[in-house]
Amino acid sequence: MVTLGLKNIGCIHKAEVKVGGLTVLTGYNDIGKSTIGKVMFMLVKTAWEAEEWFKQGISEHIDTESRMLSFLDKSYFSDVITPPEWIPKINATKNRLSELKKMIAQPEKYAYRMRVGEYIVNLFHNELYKKNSDTNGILQLAIDHETPKLEIDPDNICHFEGNLNPLKDLFTDVTFIDSPLILVLYKLFRDKRFDADRSQLVPTSILEFPIYRDIVKKIITPLAQPFGAEFDPGRLAIRELFLKLSARIQGNIKEYRSDELLYRKTNTDGSHSDFPMVNVASGIKSLGLLGLLMENGYVQPRHLLVIDEPESHLHPQWEVLYGKLLVQLAMENVPIIVSTHSGTLLEAIMRASEKLDAEYLVNYYVGDKTEKGTVFTDVTETKWEAFEKISRANEDMMFNEIEQW
Repeated sequence: MVTLGLKNIGCIHKAEVKVGGLTVLTGYNDIGKSTIGKVMFMLVKTAWEAEEWFKQGISEHIDTESRMLSFLDKSYFSDVITPPEWIPKINATKNRLSELKKMIAQPEKYAYRMRVGEYIVNLFHNELYKKNSDTNGILQLAIDHETPKLEIDPDNICHFEGNLNPLKDLFTDVTFIDSPLILVLYKLFRDKRFDADRSQLVPTSILEFPIYRDIVKKIITPLAQPFGAEFDPGRLAIRELFLKLSARIQGNIKEYRSDELLYRKTNTDGSHSDFPMVNVASGIKSLGLLGLLMENGYVQPRHLLVIDEPESHLHPQWEVLYGKLLVQLAMENVPIIVSTHSGTLLEAIMRASEKLDAEYLVNYYVGDKTEKGTVFTDVTETKWEAFEKISRANEDMMFNEIEQW
């Protein structure tokens, strides 16, 4: 279990959220629920990627600067005299090389800060710092005795203290499920935008968004043993949940034809019918995407799932199914963050966790707007009162909106 603290981040004034088990974030739109999920995506990815990414990038810079120096410093060749006007450029290049070599020798000092900086640009579009705030934004983790801290200034420059390695002991990876529409756009990502040699998507315009690039890679590339070895009870239990989910949606989604995702429906006579994604209901896409990630091996113990407002594409009956499935996955040690403003999904999670004796796994947080920004409150001990409050607020809002219209 890790506690994530946020202060003056995005539209959030203050939040302190436990991640591990099932974390439920609720409240109105535009209060920062998605921001919390994106921050955890950024931090877990940074913990796993930063050092290798940093060393590769710095090594390329060193190689470039070394070639530049070789070109400029003609004194390396006995028969050529270095032109005097080149001396300042040579000295500047030597200084850059010296700094780069110092940096690559201390990855722990630079790697996290630089990788987070990349995510601030690509994931938050340079808007992680809370606008009109008079203090820096703070992200702080509490993991056992470690308290790594990230400070964001008004220019969205980050200053890092501590070590993110403890996150790697808690989470093997993270996947952010933003919308099942990614299944419709899949071919756009797939066609000529996948570099098989480097196993990564080539950034092009909107396709640079890290969340989409990550999930498309996981759709394309199933793990060798998606449900683990036969003696792995946790993953075998997830396989059983996958089979139950497939039965409920009467099929599953997969790349049944080269470079094209299809929904393969199982008919009552045992035959199959294939449908392209554009002709598949949103609810089936939503549940089918989760099933596809399960089948490919990316829903497993210690693999953090961040799911943003799944109810947007679900009939209330399937919201109940989705809520129960989230609780069951958490029971198999799959850590989950789900944001929702649906009373149906929220109640489904509450009732399922009660019935399955899994209440100890679920933490609930409600976001409320204040003059300084959103404040998230832990309502785990009073969750039913919070549910009643949200339900009444939704009813009041409905009647007010109708009257105003």
